[in-house]
Amino acid sequence: MKAGQLAALGSVKSASRFTAPINLQAANGQYVTAEEGGGGIVNANRDQAYGWETFTIHDLDHAVLTSGDRVTFRSYLGPYLQAEGGGRPTARLLAAGAGEGPWETFKIIKEGGGVINSGDHVFIQSTSDPPFYVVAELGGGSVVNVNSDAAGVYETFTIVIQ
Repeated sequence: MKAGQLAALGSVKSASRFTAPINLQAANGQYVTAEEGGGGIVNANRDQAYGWETFTIHDLDHAVLTSGDRVTFRSYLGPYLQAEGGGRPTARLLAAGAGEGPWETFKIIKEGGGVINSGDHVFIQSTSDPPFYVVAELGGGSVVNVNSDAAGVYETFTIVIQ
């Protein structure tokens, strides 16, 4: 395990599920942000990671963050990231969820599978049927949506586990 993964293991909840503060970087290197700390729009347009760009990831499946696990993301001020309508061709990613419900639950995927470490490239997918990928429009510098039916460059995020 890498240092980022080991440091995050110290944050494991008593229910033996992985949880840690993280940042997500879009393909262009800009950070995903919950505007005003949560409560609405999510963009990928920040050059530095501060509070609004920090999320608490909660793995609903395992004590070690692993590709394919169901996860939630809590924003700085508390609202959870949410696939608008559960994810669909016109869905936005919002920081508006009140708790860990179906619209706030995502699957995190690492190409090649395995344990996810800080610095890895991941895809984030809604748990809707059919599932949609989270996408930083234009690869960053713009809004983040949950409306892509395929994983590509704009759907790839670098996870930074603190």
